[in-house]
Amino acid sequence: MPDFNKLTHEAIKEAIDKLLKGPNPSPSSTTYDLVYEGARIPPKLVIREAFQIIGDDVKSRDFEGGENTPAFNRLKELGFVIKKKNDVDISETLKLFVKDVKNKSQTSDTRTWYYPKKFGNYAFKASFGQGGLARRPWLAITKDGQEIQNGIYPVYLYYRAQNKIVLAYGVSENNQPNYEWNLSDDIISIQEEVGFDDPITRCGFVHSVYKIDNHQLPNNVDFQVDLENILNDYENLVIETELDIAEILEFESPKEIYKNTILYGPPGTGKTFNTVNYVQEILGDKSVNPSIKSLKALYPGRLEFVTFHQSFSYEDFIEGLRATSDDDGNLTYEVTNGVFKNICEKAIPGKPSVMVIDEINRGNIARIFGELITLIEDTKRKGQQEELEVTLPYSKQSFSVPNEIFIVATMNTADRSLVMLDTALRRRFNFVEIAPNPSLLTNIDNVDCGKVLTVLNQRIEQLFDKEHAIGHSFFMKCKNIEDLMITFDKRILPLLEEYFFDDFSKLSPILNGHFYERVSVDSSWAGEEINVDESKLIKRKDIFENPKIFSDALKDLYE
Repeated sequence: MPDFNKLTHEAIKEAIDKLLKGPNPSPSSTTYDLVYEGARIPPKLVIREAFQIIGDDVKSRDFEGGENTPAFNRLKELGFVIKKKNDVDISETLKLFVKDVKNKSQTSDTRTWYYPKKFGNYAFKASFGQGGLARRPWLAITKDGQEIQNGIYPVYLYYRAQNKIVLAYGVSENNQPNYEWNLSDDIISIQEEVGFDDPITRCGFVHSVYKIDNHQLPNNVDFQVDLENILNDYENLVIETELDIAEILEFESPKEIYKNTILYGPPGTGKTFNTVNYVQEILGDKSVNPSIKSLKALYPGRLEFVTFHQSFSYEDFIEGLRATSDDDGNLTYEVTNGVFKNICEKAIPGKPSVMVIDEINRGNIARIFGELITLIEDTKRKGQQEELEVTLPYSKQSFSVPNEIFIVATMNTADRSLVMLDTALRRRFNFVEIAPNPSLLTNIDNVDCGKVLTVLNQRIEQLFDKEHAIGHSFFMKCKNIEDLMITFDKRILPLLEEYFFDDFSKLSPILNGHFYERVSVDSSWAGEEINVDESKLIKRKDIFENPKIFSDALKDLYE
């Protein structure tokens, strides 16, 4: 056992200074940090380094750390503070942040290993030059499911030119998150606060602003209370957007906007997500990271969203009869508008409105549109040369489709549940293909996901058709090989098995035979009267239990 009484305050201080000037130390601590002026250092490494300074060759394995151990007790006797990793005083951290901004501003030093990794149950991240926020230092706090590049989170942004730190309701710049802040209308944007426009200032909103005077934080602020307030908002004022996170995609910019457009493609290519871009173009909207929900709030009465299915009817879309009863139980019937008639009646002359229809080919087009299938044509709209009106069957009203109405729909080309798309619909819509885009994918643990997707889709097209390809968004949430294993096991293979009607003999060669294996079965029960195949193909279990076997199988597809 080392003699901890030999350690002095000066030796510990020198060890801390040496570690803080170096790279990320190893091993890191798992439970406790020594906290010195806001910086957090593994306590056992500090002790080991201090022994080296006084000339004793002591290794970390030579002693134990933890509460009430001789090592930790000596550190406390010398006046040093030890805390659990999630026990963070945000005031201490902000003081360190301000000091680092001053010291790092003229250097290439971007080290942040000595910042907290946790704040309570949240993850804590710091940056002095990483990612899209590199133009300014930041501290961010994220919860499970939210990431800096794809999510929402409280964030401290340091604006050096204005000498201020903004505590903001942060939103990722480039990728639309699947959640959004539900804030009051009078909240101001970062752009309004700092006085200039860039992608970062457009993405967030201001909670608090701290003026930095001579590289010092203000004294009259309770930073802990401000942070607790925004974290409360993080838990209670966050709403899930209507778009499926699996449909993540870079926007496909429309080259030309038609009155009636269908975005079509196989599963997972971003069809539903791209409708947002079309809606923005039509409405002339310039907001950042919009969603259907946020756009509906911005443009009340000018945007509607529905998903067609086998039970969706004319009464849901145009108009129908609804039964109501009075207090005596007497039934009466009244005509109620469907979603499309509603948006048509609210149309404002000269201002475009948008009807978004997801999965249009899953509905019975003739039954849903009825006589309006002709009226949606460009030339048959209200005010056009060939304008047509019909008398609606329930209300007996004359009706025509306003020229201001745009219809943007999506179609999954792999949906085998319906017959070919209605010919009448095909003639009246402009079709835009949203195809798989392997270039959006990155390598994961040396597996080239873009090449995997390309090879799989080439083989699927040769055996089946391109309408049954696999979209890139299946891969886009994968961060490591374990995520990729789950995606293949739970999403991609079941989809392929559906495509090939569980005929593994056709499916297995697409995957170079790696994911299925032939096993023998006992057919003695059948006797000679029944012919039973004595072997069958089944999905391998070991390939999803061993990351190396799995990654090697994927790489074999393209190498």
